[in-house]
Amino acid sequence: MTTYFEADVTTIGPEVELMLEDNILILFNETATEDLKEIAVIHNAQGISGEIEPGDEFVIDDHAYKILFVGGKANETMKDLGHATLQFNGEEDSDMPGTICLENGPNNNISEDSKIQFRKRN
Repeated sequence: MTTYFEADVTTIGPEVELMLEDNILILFNETATEDLKEIAVIHNAQGISGEIEPGDEFVIDDHAYKILFVGGKANETMKDLGHATLQFNGEEDSDMPGTICLENGPNNNISEDSKIQFRKRN
């Protein structure tokens, strides 16, 4: 496995649990506005060293989820803002350009002690 993004979670917004009920997890780095911090998982990374592609994995602590689709703007927003909208819906397409679709089943145990990663499967 080749890890090209790794970060520590620093803050979990109060609305994240509701988003997870809909199988959605929103990431932002620490530059997010206060409004966005309400709904997002905030991390301490600044940038990403690779391109997110279908077949890669998103990892929360030791739980890996296969990436099925990457929207046309997802890599740009990860580089600029540390932002992505992760949908754990098993879909291979989305109308939302910043969305990354993953296999079903987000980990509801994400916490301010969690580590997140994007990595290539070698």
